[in-house]
Amino acid sequence: MRMRLGLVAVVAGLAGWIAGGGTLATASPTADESAQTFRLHEFVIKTILLQEKPGTNSPGDQLIFHSVLKTGAGETVGVSDYSCLILNPSSSGPAHVVGHCTGTVTFTDHSTIEFSGAFNNVSNNTTLALIGGTGRYSAIEGQVFVKSLNGAAATKLLDTFKVAG
Repeated sequence: MRMRLGLVAVVAGLAGWIAGGGTLATASPTADESAQTFRLHEFVIKTILLQEKPGTNSPGDQLIFHSVLKTGAGETVGVSDYSCLILNPSSSGPAHVVGHCTGTVTFTDHSTIEFSGAFNNVSNNTTLALIGGTGRYSAIEGQVFVKSLNGAAATKLLDTFKVAG
């Protein structure tokens, strides 16, 4: 069964989180600014699948992602590294929850944003909580909405950060 992920990356991948279109909606937020929205394109460049039983999706399997983050103008602004733990590989669970992802977005100035949340195998969209950060994002709060731009492949994502703090 192929798992569909909408990330950090999350960030893929959040990324999270991963081609064209969209621009940074505002300047990069800092810890003392009010709520802002900004968008980044996430390109998953490496995926690792760790399976207890190769060829069979099982609870406890892990997906690990490394992504490059770019503005709509194509400027590289950071990377997203995240892992997703498979909890229920079937689509019959509550709200089709398949697993849980956690990860870090690292910007070129070494500031970071941490994210975490559930993903499912029904939608090409995922919402993850922003749970903290460092540097200019040390007081960050909010969510990142991750949308796959290439369906189930989920290697090109649009990450929309809605942040406060």
